[in-house]
Amino acid sequence: MTRLEGLPPASGTGGTLPYLAPERLAGLPASVKSDIYSLGVLLYQLVVSDLSRPLAPGWERAVDDPLLRADIAACADTDPQHRLGDAAELARRLRTLPERRFAAQQQTEAIAREQRLHTLRSRRQRRRMLQVGLAASVMVAAALAWHDFLLRREQQRTETALASAESPNDFLSEDILAAADPDKAAAAR
Repeated sequence: MTRLEGLPPASGTGGTLPYLAPERLAGLPASVKSDIYSLGVLLYQLVVSDLSRPLAPGWERAVDDPLLRADIAACADTDPQHRLGDAAELARRLRTLPERRFAAQQQTEAIAREQRLHTLRSRRQRRRMLQVGLAASVMVAAALAWHDFLLRREQQRTETALASAESPNDFLSEDILAAADPDKAAAAR
């Protein structure tokens, strides 16, 4: 006795319960899309190596290959309008699985390369922005230092000019005029 022989037939539907499409369980007539659903369940069971395992919510976790998951999902969609059109389409998908895997791997690698390039571009852009900011900061600091230098130089010139302007006054008031003042002249002796 095989495992499939032990499964109960669906009452009044003319099929084995785990393989019946949702529309068949609802009492609608069988169609090619109903057979595609059954084929999807069988493909799932073959992939997980368990012909008694039902296609229940969470079934995706048992299928490692994302392409096989997509193929099973395309067969076992609850809405017949979203299922594959016929078994030939599923056969074509399964026959081209190695090529599809290679194409998917190439696409994944291309996306990874593009992400690395994007990361590098972002780093370069941030580095350029930092360099521009640093250069601007250095220029502002240099301008402020130059401005401070000019202010100090002007202050020194002003102080020198004031000092030299006061020297003649000191000479006149303390030396010449003091010599003419008899009180200051006596005190100096």
